[in-house]
Amino acid sequence: MTARKKRKPDLPSFRKPPVIEVVCGIKFEPLKDLRIPHIGLFWNNVRGEFPKCEHAPPLSFGPDVIDSATGLPVPRVWLIDPSDERLIQIQRDVFFYNWRKRENKKTYPRYKTIIKPFRKNFKLFRDFLGEHDIGNLNPTECELTYINHIPQGDSWHSPADFGKICPDFNWRSSITRFLSLPSHITWRTSFPLPENKGFLNIKLEHGHRKIDEMPILVLELKANGLGADKSLNAIWKWFGLAHEWIVRGFVDITGSSVQNSVWERDDSLTG
Repeated sequence: MTARKKRKPDLPSFRKPPVIEVVCGIKFEPLKDLRIPHIGLFWNNVRGEFPKCEHAPPLSFGPDVIDSATGLPVPRVWLIDPSDERLIQIQRDVFFYNWRKRENKKTYPRYKTIIKPFRKNFKLFRDFLGEHDIGNLNPTECELTYINHIPQGDSWHSPADFGKICPDFNWRSSITRFLSLPSHITWRTSFPLPENKGFLNIKLEHGHRKIDEMPILVLELKANGLGADKSLNAIWKWFGLAHEWIVRGFVDITGSSVQNSVWERDDSLTG
């Protein structure tokens, strides 16, 4: 009798997760023949879904983003959907797809509804490069980032309460301490992904929300890497691994009380 394969447990999930932005990205060897008019041509292919266009500074200012004819950096281009929630980012060495929460908009729409259009639009971009002989796309690294905003009042009121959000960061209060409560904190840590496929980087930072200056904790979980196999199949497997580590890592470092009372953990949900 053959043994049954043990079913992998479902990922934890929340009805009201604090995530306000998800970034899926692939970095690749610079496409030196890629020009702004080319990106305009590609925009025509997706303009029905992303009708707005903006320029942004390059994510890096190395020689690979400098145009040899002008000596100026080739800008990063944003293609934005009508809701302003989703966008494609393109520059000579990156292709990113973002979901971002807008004021009075719906909450996080689940990973499956983000990774699927990312894959679709990345294929459109690869096909476009081939059709116009711009160059081969040779991936070097992948990125998956979740950014969470935790407003003051959601289980914390002062730096003394940070341990309720992230128990691993617990400020020891004592009347004998010389130091008072910190006015600002930045905490970073990193964990290796399996099989040398990169790292999960976690950052907790004290800040303020732009729309109303509400004090917030910004909790960022970013997976970077890929591994020796850089095929498309390996890329999509990497994103599955990165997503699992981000979700399980988020649960591992945050407190059970805030998970249940504020974010309403419900593992019967999917994505």
